[in-house]
Amino acid sequence: MISDTSGGTRGADFNPLHQSGGACWSHRDYFRRALEHPDRVCASRPYVGLPDAVRTVTFATRIPAGPVFCVDMHPDEVFEGQLNLPDLLPPAWD
Repeated sequence: MISDTSGGTRGADFNPLHQSGGACWSHRDYFRRALEHPDRVCASRPYVGLPDAVRTVTFATRIPAGPVFCVDMHPDEVFEGQLNLPDLLPPAWD
């Protein structure tokens, strides 16, 4: 068991995103770019995602007159390790 700062305990399978309701993603670069460019699909730079510690790329687009829709992809699983992503992905429109 792992102690948290409130004095309680939680199991080793603690998942910080399990209860992500109300989370605010608007500080993420891919999210802001999707708002600014609703006609494009924006991609994040590769990062190690929670809770599974797997390399992840997030794609985001703004739905017409609506919210931002995001999808996470694990490129190592999808492409069976055959896709080499650079550490930094520039926006496609730069």
